[in-house]
Amino acid sequence: MQETITQKVATAGMLMDTMLDALEGREDVLPEKWIAELEDVEEGVGRWEMDGERVVLEGRLRLEEMIIRQSRKEEEAREREKTLLVLEQERSAQEARAEKEAAMEVMEKAEETDKRLQEALETNDIVAEAINLPDDDESDWIEPDSNPKDLEELFSKLEDV
Repeated sequence: MQETITQKVATAGMLMDTMLDALEGREDVLPEKWIAELEDVEEGVGRWEMDGERVVLEGRLRLEEMIIRQSRKEEEAREREKTLLVLEQERSAQEARAEKEAAMEVMEKAEETDKRLQEALETNDIVAEAINLPDDDESDWIEPDSNPKDLEELFSKLEDV
């Protein structure tokens, strides 16, 4: 569009110059009003071109500034995300350490319980050997319907133990 307007104004200027050259030395010359108007149009087009270039440059500058701001925002967002990831990793590591400590405590308690059970079994074996219980031979069993004499015998056996 700029080229078309500039070309038309230049063409009008050349036509006027050609007419002025052709009419030079004659009494029939172009009116001063026409010449002044064409000079005003040429000057206006020149200002318009410069203003247009300024607007385009300002637009490009604003676009560059927006791109730079957007890039900074994106970089800041990436940095925040990295920071959050690091914090999450640290939190996860701390949780893992706490879980490991809890597991170690459970293992220690299990070992302690196992040790106590082993001691209880050993004590049970010692007591069983000391008591010398009769075998599971049915001949030694006393029936509930037994007579009192048999019960006295049973009590005496228990007292011996």
